[in-house]
Amino acid sequence: MPLLSQRYRDLIDELLREQHRLEAMLRRLEWIRPALFVPALLLLGGGYLRNDAPGWAIPLGWILLLGFLGVLSWHEFHREKHEAVMRRMQWLHRLLARTERKWSDIHPIPLPEGSTQFADLPTSRDLDLFGPKSLYQLACLASTQQGRNTVARWLVEWAPPESLQRRQETVREWQPITQQREEVLELCYQLSASSSNPDRFTHWAQSPSWLANHPWVHQASRLGPLLILLGLAGMLASKSMAAGSFTLPATVCLLIGLGINTVVMLGWVGSIHDIFQQVFASSASVQEHHLLFESLARLPATSPLANQLRDQYATGPDSATAGLRHLRFWARLAHLQKNPSLFLIYLPLQWLLAWDLRVMEGLERWKERFGHRAAGWLDALGSTEALLSAATIADENPSWCFPRFLTPSNHPPAASPWVVHALGHPLLADTQRVTNDYSWDPSRPIHLVTGSNMAGKSTWLRCLGLNQVLARLGSPICAADSVGVPLDLATSMRVQDNLHDGVSFFMAELKRLREIVEHCRSNQALQRPTLCLLDEILQGTNSRERQIAVLRVVEKLMALQAWIAISTHDLELADQDQLKQRSTVVHFRERFETRSGERTMVFDYRMHPGATPTTNALALLEWVGLDAD
Repeated sequence: MPLLSQRYRDLIDELLREQHRLEAMLRRLEWIRPALFVPALLLLGGGYLRNDAPGWAIPLGWILLLGFLGVLSWHEFHREKHEAVMRRMQWLHRLLARTERKWSDIHPIPLPEGSTQFADLPTSRDLDLFGPKSLYQLACLASTQQGRNTVARWLVEWAPPESLQRRQETVREWQPITQQREEVLELCYQLSASSSNPDRFTHWAQSPSWLANHPWVHQASRLGPLLILLGLAGMLASKSMAAGSFTLPATVCLLIGLGINTVVMLGWVGSIHDIFQQVFASSASVQEHHLLFESLARLPATSPLANQLRDQYATGPDSATAGLRHLRFWARLAHLQKNPSLFLIYLPLQWLLAWDLRVMEGLERWKERFGHRAAGWLDALGSTEALLSAATIADENPSWCFPRFLTPSNHPPAASPWVVHALGHPLLADTQRVTNDYSWDPSRPIHLVTGSNMAGKSTWLRCLGLNQVLARLGSPICAADSVGVPLDLATSMRVQDNLHDGVSFFMAELKRLREIVEHCRSNQALQRPTLCLLDEILQGTNSRERQIAVLRVVEKLMALQAWIAISTHDLELADQDQLKQRSTVVHFRERFETRSGERTMVFDYRMHPGATPTTNALALLEWVGLDAD
């Protein structure tokens, strides 16, 4: 069992003990509350209503009532602590289920609104990048919208080797800081339960000034308090100086000021409170963001990318930590009306000073200073969460390797694009995974995978693609060693017909292959290497025409300098000279064994050189009971 899996188990056991302790405490406090409140009520009621009550009844009643209020606060403290423990346990259970690939125990995290289009890409569907039991569920430990957007975007977008090397350097730097990394990710997880909307916040931060668009409201909000202060000053002067002539104009001035404030309050307070809700859902959410960015600022930052990210949220007077510290101040003032204990203070402030407009002035000044940086802060947060997710994968899988990327300067045009040892499927558990070696021969750009049904051909193609995608996070991949260039991917593995549009399966395949050819053509112009994963293509036509069509497609892809991995159980196709001359042919095989008196088919999922020597369709018919009578 990996060390980090055991750490998750130990932490869950520790939290279970804390959960039981807190629940026992909450049960006791639930009994103590009525035990204090009922006697307090009886003593105070009897003490104040009856003349013959003993003198100690009222003092004791107040003591019990104060004790009840103290126990009430103590109960609320333990209830919040219990909720925090349960949230952390839920988080750790997810981490543990990921490491053990117990997909049924993982509640799939949805893609944010800005990333849903990524799941509709053909490559995403073919390689199980998103949805249940997907690479996204394994690789994404981000909880904020920015973090999940970043992980999703990095998974589907090709990145040059220089960018991937920078990501790797940061992931390596953050891999050993297990506890600090977990604390940051847990803070992000707690923030995800907040009702705040970062997109609305950044929209506000970059929007024009509300006060500038409502100049007469702004001026009126200043005039009203000024007239009120003048009126109050006049009244005070008339009393202190015994000058009755000041009383009438002072009163008129006061009433006019109150009237102006009333009009402003009734006409515009709803719009202003909507802006407050847009900027910060609650004072607590701003405080949580501030604490999060302070935690981010404490992450190591010796690698160039980590240092660049820290500049975004921790360096200088306009950093995220400085900006959110100022925003916390305005959040407290903006939420006076939501605090029951301060509402009686808020009302006179609003009536006399147009309080909400004064807070709005402060927010506008904040926006002028920090608004242009807010989107950068959140982008940096998203990148940090993505890199912390990759660092966690590295920490959880110490036997996996960081791929070594070749750049144009150290990769000759005729060199192999990818040499990999002990490559395995990252979504399979350690006990189920079988690894294989492969090296692309530069003179043979086709990797032709043959084998019988269920032998592992499709799984191997997905293994190739998933590890290329995983490397885009800067993460290690499921291999012992890997050297090559980052490959863009084009896949045709799960093509579906469309009866509604009158598109047959064969035509759907042709359209998909045309898209792949155009994608490779674009990549050739960009000098971006492409790996095409083609699983049993063009099955919707007869065998002879299929062989001709497949050869034509492969020739087009080779002309565009694509690397091709193609699977087939069609032995005649695999035996075509045109294909064999440009291919490295391998196969997966099966064997039959007798176990407990029953004949059983066994797959070893090991890759062997050459075309498959066996087929198993008829054997499978017999195996499931469809043999001839």
